[in-house]
Amino acid sequence: MNFTQQLSRIQGERNRNGHSYEKEILLKAQENGFNVQSIHGNRMYSVVDKYSKRTFTLDGLYGKYFIEITTSAGDGKSSKIVKTSELIREQFPNSKFITVLKKIKNPRKKDGLDGEYDYMNSQPTIDEVLVGEEEFFRFLRKIRGNEGVLKIPFQYNEKLITKTKTNKLITKTNDMNKLDLIRTFVDAGDLTYAIKVNGLQENYGKALIVKETTPKTIKGETSKERTKRLAKERIDLAKDRIWNVVKPYKNTDTFEIIEVKDVFNKSQNEHIYKMAQDKITSLVNCGFLYYKEGQRAKVLYVDKTKWYTLHG
Repeated sequence: MNFTQQLSRIQGERNRNGHSYEKEILLKAQENGFNVQSIHGNRMYSVVDKYSKRTFTLDGLYGKYFIEITTSAGDGKSSKIVKTSELIREQFPNSKFITVLKKIKNPRKKDGLDGEYDYMNSQPTIDEVLVGEEEFFRFLRKIRGNEGVLKIPFQYNEKLITKTKTNKLITKTNDMNKLDLIRTFVDAGDLTYAIKVNGLQENYGKALIVKETTPKTIKGETSKERTKRLAKERIDLAKDRIWNVVKPYKNTDTFEIIEVKDVFNKSQNEHIYKMAQDKITSLVNCGFLYYKEGQRAKVLYVDKTKWYTLHG
């Protein structure tokens, strides 16, 4: 059985009985006061094999620790976990990787472990292999306060993104999503194309073509009207970028949060979206941006300790 066939079989097993355990253990971690994110299916944290173009996703994230949870690991599953860990460490260089097993599949008499556990535990890209939820929670308690912050690297790559003579923008990559494209153009200082990408539907697996749909000058538009229109487009883009990554702050969360407007010395929340693009990008990339559940007003918060640790 080749790797692709193994992966297909494993994924089928995962869908049948794995998801319930993953959800259960992540929920228990959250109920115990750990700020563990559920990231399964979140393309922001998925990784792509550059040779096969296959996408791998994980279950949880705690600070800079990626978490892969499974009921047990046979040879195919352990191979997939090792492959995922290699891609994670390659594409998120400051990250850590832990695996949580519900049980050992074929335990030895002498220590209750097996060869698959040994195999995963020997890999330099896997930091911890934990068995059972109690061992998992002990590890979370051990690193609490030192879980760190995941840095999300993204580089402007001219080989993937080019402007043609007909003023079109073409990306020929299968593993760049809408949010990544927006970040690319903002970081490159090209807000016009960032605004255009923001209006597109997701289009994975195909070349994405963005036509010039907004002329530099609209007929009959005055200079003042144009300035006002572009300012509104920039604000709308900033709102979409931020609210695509914001997370709920729950009543059970124990870490301290602070309003974003206070961090940047703004008198009103709306002023946040008018900030310079580098400040907007720092918010989008920080990984600990929140809103309060049940709060009607759209007030933004960040984890106070993590923010000032990262930014001083």
